[in-house]
Amino acid sequence: MNNLLNYLISPSARIFLIISGILLASVLPVKIPYLSVFVVNVFIVAGIAIELIREFRTTTFSKKFIFFRIAVLVLALVFAFESFLLFFRTNFASLDIRLTQAAIRTYLTYFYLLITFISITQSAQLIKIFDVIKSSPALATVVSFSTVIIIGAMLLTLPVSIVAIEKVSFIDSLFISASATCVTGLSTVDIGTYYTRFGQVIILLLIQTGGIGIITLALSLPIIIGSQTTFTQTMTIRDLTGVRTVREVLSVAKAVIISTFAIEAAGAVALFFAEESIEDTTLRLFSAVFHSVSAFCNAGFSIFSNNLEGYALNYSYISTIMILIILGGIGFPVTNNLFNFIKERLFLRKKSNLSFHSKIVLTTTTGLILAGTILFLMLEWNNTLGQQESGSKLINSLFMAVTPRTAGFNTIRLDGIGSATILIIIVLMFIGASPSSTGGGIKTTTFATMLFSIRALIRNKEDIEAFRRTIPISSIYKALNVAFISFAIICISIFFLSLTEKDKDLIKIIFEVFSAFGTVGLSLGITPQLTSMGKIIIILTMLIGRIGPLTVAIIFTRKKVAGSYKYPEDHIIIG
Repeated sequence: MNNLLNYLISPSARIFLIISGILLASVLPVKIPYLSVFVVNVFIVAGIAIELIREFRTTTFSKKFIFFRIAVLVLALVFAFESFLLFFRTNFASLDIRLTQAAIRTYLTYFYLLITFISITQSAQLIKIFDVIKSSPALATVVSFSTVIIIGAMLLTLPVSIVAIEKVSFIDSLFISASATCVTGLSTVDIGTYYTRFGQVIILLLIQTGGIGIITLALSLPIIIGSQTTFTQTMTIRDLTGVRTVREVLSVAKAVIISTFAIEAAGAVALFFAEESIEDTTLRLFSAVFHSVSAFCNAGFSIFSNNLEGYALNYSYISTIMILIILGGIGFPVTNNLFNFIKERLFLRKKSNLSFHSKIVLTTTTGLILAGTILFLMLEWNNTLGQQESGSKLINSLFMAVTPRTAGFNTIRLDGIGSATILIIIVLMFIGASPSSTGGGIKTTTFATMLFSIRALIRNKEDIEAFRRTIPISSIYKALNVAFISFAIICISIFFLSLTEKDKDLIKIIFEVFSAFGTVGLSLGITPQLTSMGKIIIILTMLIGRIGPLTVAIIFTRKKVAGSYKYPEDHIIIG
């Protein structure tokens, strides 16, 4: 008997048990015989638990990877328990099997995926995998975002997260998780009515994690609590934040966390007092916190079914939202530099100047907002703004110029805007926010660099200059690469989406893709109607738009090789 038990919990038998469990779970009806699935699962979990205990006792190196596998096992047990609980309630209570069988099989699918991951990866293998990931900040960014998206999707399908168990849908939860983590705001469901308060809190945490930046957050925590940070960690933060010295890396890493929570807290207080229509204090507080985080992280998610259309005349509320969007969109280095500039100039009476990067970002941001406001006001004066007074028209035009960069909130119904306005919004969404910010797009610095290049070309100047500084040619190449790769990715997404969504207008598909890539969240109404393949295309577009096209490209590039020779230069005709 003992030999049989030892065989059942052995690694060699575990794969057979996993395959058997999967087959039984998919073939058997959710009746009493379905208990055999859970019996198989008990042996699988027992085998893994015994293996982890033995490994923990015999391992002489770091045990953090064993704890990681234990955490995955605990998460798998959560889904196994939820599936058994639903099975029990279906067979011995009054739950309708038609409402629960999809959820039961979904949770078991999660369980088997997680168990398979634990079974095929030993701690020694995990060490090698993590070493490879840590050696490449670009790969670490992609893996981190992808992992959080998948875990978030799983959590959003739990019964405690959704209003009705029959609404369990992995693809919708994956879409919402990706949209929240990539701080986009596109939604296939109404999160205010589809998810419970717990589910909305999960979405809020995903927004916060994605807004700050998973890697920056993970590497900043050791600094804040006072522990040592490795050289590799420091270099990774430098690559993600764009700062140039190690000393500056550490200061920015601290400022990112502190400034984020400080600004969001101040925004939540302002929104709480600006919102007077919600009588329930608890709901009012949650709404203020949720929308403050969503605005600063440029996510655009709202717990209201009509987004912020009901606040078009609440000027203090939408003004606070605009300020949060702008502060989140200009980037942490600019926010820090601007704070120090104001402090030294006004309070310390010291001579201080903004950095070259900050001047570029602030000038470009201001110009885009002003241009967008004027154009929206002119184009929609007698259209979507027709029923409003002049002052209301102005502030809502300002809001609709700020939100495409890249927040996704709207106070105006987008299904009624004109074609010319749609084009203006698409351009703003493509440009997006600024580097090291919570927004997406090609970034304001990329757009500004291209404009400065055109100005130098018109003036027939070899050097590209701005604010009495010369922009290096490497920055010009990088800007052109970002713009070209971004546009190529958008074109590919539009092409495949037009194949999967043949019943939808092309202009709406184009708008949707630009919104996804720019992590904006504005839509002309086709998001809930997307097919499963269409949702996957948008998810990938959002992910690439959030982490940056160059980050994805860097993963596949080879190390720079200096050749022993150089070909002679020649000329081609341009233009």
